[in-house]
Amino acid sequence: MNRRKAFIGRTVRQLVEEMCLAVLLVEQYYDFTQAIANRYWVTSRGEIIAGSEGVDMDRDGLRSLIVV
Repeated sequence: MNRRKAFIGRTVRQLVEEMCLAVLLVEQYYDFTQAIANRYWVTSRGEIIAGSEGVDMDRDGLRSLIVV
């Protein structure tokens, strides 16, 4: 992960943990998302087609749903 993404990841975690904020992250990079997500949802044409705990992303085959 590059320095900019690492900084963003630390900042998001800090907002969640220290300020008890919910953060909606819209991200196209799977590895970055997996590293910081507590939960995830995948949308297609405006509808949610998948979602679960962040730790389940690999198990759920999420990578196959992402098209960039």
